[in-house]
Amino acid sequence: MKRVFKVLLSLTVISLPFYILRFRIGPIPSTALEVLIYLTFIAAIFSGAFREIKNKRAISYGFLFIFVGLLGVFFDPDQSRALGLWKAYFFDGYLIFLSVLSVKDESRDLVRNLLVFSGALTAVLAIALFLSGVKTVDGRLYDLDRLSPNYLAMYLAPILILSGVVLVNNIKAHKNRIFPALSAFLMVAALILTQSRGALIAVGGVVLVAAYYLFSRRKGSRPAYQAIFWAALILFFTLTFYLFRPDFADHERKATSSNIRYYIWSTSLEIARHEPFFGVGLGNYQDYFTNLTKDRVNYPEYISPQALTAHNLYLHFYLAVGVLGLASFILLVISSRFWRTYDIAASAALITILFYGLVDTPFFRNDLSALFWIILALCYGYKRKNRSLDLSS
Repeated sequence: MKRVFKVLLSLTVISLPFYILRFRIGPIPSTALEVLIYLTFIAAIFSGAFREIKNKRAISYGFLFIFVGLLGVFFDPDQSRALGLWKAYFFDGYLIFLSVLSVKDESRDLVRNLLVFSGALTAVLAIALFLSGVKTVDGRLYDLDRLSPNYLAMYLAPILILSGVVLVNNIKAHKNRIFPALSAFLMVAALILTQSRGALIAVGGVVLVAAYYLFSRRKGSRPAYQAIFWAALILFFTLTFYLFRPDFADHERKATSSNIRYYIWSTSLEIARHEPFFGVGLGNYQDYFTNLTKDRVNYPEYISPQALTAHNLYLHFYLAVGVLGLASFILLVISSRFWRTYDIAASAALITILFYGLVDTPFFRNDLSALFWIILALCYGYKRKNRSLDLSS
């Protein structure tokens, strides 16, 4: 059963983007990814893998998060729809979270490498679709579900950073370099074709944090390093504002995209004033947004159709599952102590997600939520120092 569990976990990690293979089990909608998650969890139970979980804090905070997320179902007018979203993003994610937590330290390299492979495979398939003529009207690379380039970028950006750390570690340890290097190249190519500014912000933010981490550990004037870091951080947020500033006189794609984001953000803050405590429901954001703005100029035609989410991870958690939902999410992330974990690759990937969350919602889709839970489990999991993962050594 341990071997079965390992095989099923491997298939699950590789198959994150293939949630697009949808079907129904009787009246219940499901996906290939969801079935793999359930089989993996069952195999983990029968193999005794869960006895290996030492971090009870992770189990408790994870359960608190999914329980509070369930409250978002009851405040949604369409509870059936909301329950399906909760199952996909919270419940299924928690099961894969527990499964990865149960993996022993020496097997975590496999999970990271499988994530890199999944990212590379996704990039190859997306680029193949692009070369065959499947692209957006403005010539950008689609995700595999043919919804938006941004969904692809949100999936690839954290895995790209993870693959970069894996590459550095392999170079230092004289291990295989071709696989992570080629994978990173493919993901960079795909991200360029998406033209995603959010990916640029996310990758730039984590590079900034990594630079501070490396330089602060060197001998020398520590206050000077901190001053440089804070100056660079201010510059980073200035650049973020510049890239996403609205420009109502310009009708190019980037300006139009920023303008729509501006209206979505400003209207989301308005919604927050209307529903300050419990939010609007887990799956009700766009419906609430559309009804609120149905009589406003340009909203029904141009803005409401793009308001699938609040385009900010923290704001959307607040609006979807209320104050308690946002608080439990922050508590879950902080309690992982990702800034102190010895799994630098997972920590860097999680920081990428958190930076990306400033301008989009890298959680509210099946593959994105599962990716978040897996990376978080890797951050929680390490209990002893692993030199091969220490970039500063």
